[in-house]
Amino acid sequence: MSYRVLVADDSSVVRALYVACLERAGYEVVQCGNGREALQAVTSYMPDAVLSDISMPELDGVQLIEEIRALDDDLLAAIPVVLITAWDDEDDRARANKVGAAKILLKPVDASDLREALEEAINTAQTAVHV
Repeated sequence: MSYRVLVADDSSVVRALYVACLERAGYEVVQCGNGREALQAVTSYMPDAVLSDISMPELDGVQLIEEIRALDDDLLAAIPVVLITAWDDEDDRARANKVGAAKILLKPVDASDLREALEEAINTAQTAVHV
């Protein structure tokens, strides 16, 4: 099954790496350069999951999750978000867990770990919707 994933990272180089990795695995990918663009894309693209850097301009990854959860659409609000960070910061981890991040990955991220985290997040979200 092909999943739709929204990739949000302010580094075009990092985004390109994630997009290439996911497209090779058969994912359909849309990319955004900041959290505000990502929030707008969530409503129009309706991805199965979001992959987002924690540190981004306009809306960081945690704020992006908060905004997605606040959407007036239960399906959109339930989209799982996997966060990626370059810093293993306890405060970021606590903030991410508090808003319901599906998973937090530390850069550099192995391609198989990235795909595994997304598939697990999508499967968990789909199971929750069907219960």
